[in-house]
Amino acid sequence: NVRYAYNTRPNIAFGVSGRASYNWTLVSGDGLPATTNTSSITVTPTTTSVYRVTNTIVSTGCQNSTTVTVTVNTTTTWTGTTSTDWFVPTNWTNCVPSEFVDAIVPNGVTNMPTINSATAAATKNLSVGTTGTGTAVVLTLNGASTVLNIKGNLTTTATTSVDAANATTVNFSGSTAQTIGAGKFGILVLSGSGATAKQLGGAVNVGGSLNLSAGMLNTNGNVLTMLTQNSTIVGADANHYVITNGSTGRLAISAIGAAGRSTAVTFPIGTSTYTPAMLTNAGTNDRFSVTVGDGISLQGNGTSTTTHVVAKTWDVTEGTAGGSNVTLGLQWNASNEAPGFDRTNATIMHYENGAWNGQCYTCYSAATGSDPYMLTRSNITTFSPSAILWPATSASAVAVRRM
Repeated sequence: NVRYAYNTRPNIAFGVSGRASYNWTLVSGDGLPATTNTSSITVTPTTTSVYRVTNTIVSTGCQNSTTVTVTVNTTTTWTGTTSTDWFVPTNWTNCVPSEFVDAIVPNGVTNMPTINSATAAATKNLSVGTTGTGTAVVLTLNGASTVLNIKGNLTTTATTSVDAANATTVNFSGSTAQTIGAGKFGILVLSGSGATAKQLGGAVNVGGSLNLSAGMLNTNGNVLTMLTQNSTIVGADANHYVITNGSTGRLAISAIGAAGRSTAVTFPIGTSTYTPAMLTNAGTNDRFSVTVGDGISLQGNGTSTTTHVVAKTWDVTEGTAGGSNVTLGLQWNASNEAPGFDRTNATIMHYENGAWNGQCYTCYSAATGSDPYMLTRSNITTFSPSAILWPATSASAVAVRRM
């Protein structure tokens, strides 16, 4: 019997000897190679597997057979017995995790795990703080060269479960749908062939950058926050953006204002289509959050209007009320326009005091661009829902919810 800790792709060779013909078969499991009539084989099991070899003596025709069991451990649990070093095998029950091994980091351990190495760490599914009792565990990432590749889901209980320095990288590189649990990340990368299926499983804070070059990130009703003035979003476009839901699923960006991000800041958001917002704040630095959802309620009563509008509602909030002076730009696609909408005579409106209000009764203008299109509105100092609506004139309007 062979016991194998599945911390790399297994390639295990074994065999028999003597003047005979050989035939290897799979009793259970997987990993049997295509060629099975040799005295030795190399197997690649992904689960505990049993193989049988039958050898036939050429001269007599007599046969003998035996089995080989390969035990594959697909889960390992952090104990911290030796130190805080992620890469020390004696800190784990079975092995140092890899892209093939689920890792469990329970509460109540004396030595909490730290990844600080030029060697990339890896895991399949990673659970931090969801089991065990006692002191809440924290997974820490330090060092400019530190990388953690996660092929499965990250499950956590709080934003404090993962504490990654701004220069460290956590890469969600799975080929299937992945969930990103709550935590504080440095450089957050979406990659792998399943990059379009990443979603948040809790509030996520990013201190370094969010890389959307390979896919989209669904907020799934949670808040994604860019923590500092230097936190950036890269790779965003019409096929790679943050998916929001018009309600609790939001993108927040910090330090927007005259003393921080003083130029226009793009919130690369959308639902089934890309409908970003651009925000410039000439006032006090603040953290703004934006979400966009489908449809517009003309009277704020939940009944959607289906003509003379762009069928989207943007919701902008400021972290600290007061002190803002915002110019807001909203982008939409021709496919988002409802029947009767006239993009040559439109305006941004916001919902307050029980009604959609425009900047003024004559503040209508033609949208810029050529699919996508954009309108802007300046001197915004209070916030509630906004949209591009049909006002009580023959003009059309873009509505934005400001709160």
